Amino acid sequence: MYKQQITLYPVPIFILGLLLYWAAALFIQPQLGEMLLFFDDGDLFLPGGYFTESSWLDTGLVAYQDYVVEYPPIGLYSYSLPRLFFNIYSEQDFLYAFTFIALFPILAIFFLLLKRQPRFVLFLCAPTFFYYGLCRFDTFPTLASLLAVLLIMDKKHMLGAIVLGLAIGTKWYPMVLVLPLFVMQPNKLKWLVVLGISTLFFCFHHIVIVGWENVLATYTFHTGRGTNGESMLYLMSKYLLNNELPSVLRHIFFSLQFIPAVILAIYLWKKKVKPSSEILAISAIITIMSFILFAKFHSPQWLIWVLPFIVLLGDKLILWFYLALDVLNYVAIAIVSNIVHKSTWIFDVYNLGRVALSITLMILVIIKLKQIIENDVNQKALPAYD
Repeated sequence: MYKQQITLYPVPIFILGLLLYWAAALFIQPQLGEMLLFFDDGDLFLPGGYFTESSWLDTGLVAYQDYVVEYPPIGLYSYSLPRLFFNIYSEQDFLYAFTFIALFPILAIFFLLLKRQPRFVLFLCAPTFFYYGLCRFDTFPTLASLLAVLLIMDKKHMLGAIVLGLAIGTKWYPMVLVLPLFVMQPNKLKWLVVLGISTLFFCFHHIVIVGWENVLATYTFHTGRGTNGESMLYLMSKYLLNNELPSVLRHIFFSLQFIPAVILAIYLWKKKVKPSSEILAISAIITIMSFILFAKFHSPQWLIWVLPFIVLLGDKLILWFYLALDVLNYVAIAIVSNIVHKSTWIFDVYNLGRVALSITLMILVIIKLKQIIENDVNQKALPAYD
């Protein structure tokens, strides 16, 4: 009886909170003018945003061929769902349909974590998760990444490889999970083959229709993208290099997005670590946070990617530290940026604080990993008793 109460009490709290937030986003925010307190719909309706990129379903245009799409094909399908299931005649129709569909991956993430971390699952109510979860498709690759990790945790390794390929085909960042997960597989070669086939299919199946050159246009869009004022690369350039940004520094930061995953994989391989929930969660946090921290272009909704793994880890100190980072992220984007221009020193203070909190959070997670490995080694060293 006690276990059932522990498991079920977060359900009405989370669902009610999510629905109230959704209602406020749709009906209260329009009354606030420029104050985007509940969500920022910029990516929905900006030129090249979800509204226009999803138009292939209604106009007969061929996505990737007739216009450049920023994301891999499963991502495009994700934010095209409003046009698939609803009659879309205006931007307002698209907004209502998109935010309604966005509720489902949010709820799916919640219920996946409810069974495993009922005590901490309500940390998903962190403001950034709702703020961007309703108006970005990032919850779709986050859901797929989480499901892949949970499948591997449950020893369904090949199915986990397929779902991880799906996640990469939705948004590329889950590729940083590949090496740490690979070294913990009991059948590494088979897992890698399954993952490779899955990733190739989900990322490149549209090549048959649009051709190789148009597929590559999506990738060249990101490689040619500049930096922005929220990235650590920009902050370093502004405050340490007198606004100069040498190309070598760009290459170093790009490498640092992936080097931590390589180092972590080598460490886990040498320690012969098994894929427990804690190890898998830590692997995801370290690799994804590194990818976010060293990106030349920073987007505040990327915290969505890491939050479910913070909850899965279930460490109180790390959870509360993450919550501080999340609240800072929300206050700066939803409130401060509506009052002051992003180029002012106030916004730089926020970005410097976010970077400092992110680095500290990673250090705490690394310390946690070291403690887990040491405890595991000490337990193995204990003499066996009958």
